[in-house]
Amino acid sequence: MFLLLSAALAGPAMITASKGAVSLEGSDAPPAPFLLNEGQALKIAEGATVVVLYEGAATQIKGPATLSVGDLTGAKAADGDELALLGDLMTRTTSVGSVGATRAVGGLSLERPLAGSVVVQPSEIRWSCTACGEQQVEIISFMDDEVVWTGKGTGHVSYDGPALQPGPYAVTVGGNEFAFKVAKTADVKQVETAIEAARGAVEGLELAAATSVISAVYLQANMPNEALRIVDEAVASEPDNEDLKALQGSLEKRLGLSE
Repeated sequence: MFLLLSAALAGPAMITASKGAVSLEGSDAPPAPFLLNEGQALKIAEGATVVVLYEGAATQIKGPATLSVGDLTGAKAADGDELALLGDLMTRTTSVGSVGATRAVGGLSLERPLAGSVVVQPSEIRWSCTACGEQQVEIISFMDDEVVWTGKGTGHVSYDGPALQPGPYAVTVGGNEFAFKVAKTADVKQVETAIEAARGAVEGLELAAATSVISAVYLQANMPNEALRIVDEAVASEPDNEDLKALQGSLEKRLGLSE
């Protein structure tokens, strides 16, 4: 049974964070997270580090080193269902790319949640604009064609409304409407099962490295808002942690929220 499970899970590794000079196949490595496929070589310069997730095991590797999938060892033990779902996510071709902040009337950009994306539940509405001052924010249900929550803030406001049912919604702020969807319960349960396996994989890692793994799994599951939320919460807990701030910057770059 273990051999069959191991064979089923064999696949790429995920680089969830990188720091310093790291190259992939002779070119600068892309912003993390990214996949390291079989046959590819990752070069980690002296003083650089990467965090890698492979078959339920997460490791922080310091350079100088050259890394390939064949150099990695998976988890010694993990729940079969959790590990299988994590392995499934790792081998998917994710559609999350550089989605970017949606710019609309008055140069306002919505940064949380990402317009057009799927969320588990809204937690924060965040936007940026030039001298737009305090704004009233609403969440509208397209299913019922009614406002389900309102709030006010300057640049951001925490969502403190009721749990939203799965389906299509919109955030309105600054005269703009930005659509998003609340994920189906079954999809959330599946991803959270994989997240449990990832949490087991990060035991013993420092906060920034561990956060990068959980965030990357959410991103691979096409839930970029959850990836951002996990990193935002970690930064809020340790605002002076430079590695966490670098992780946040890398993720925002990956999602087109920054240059």
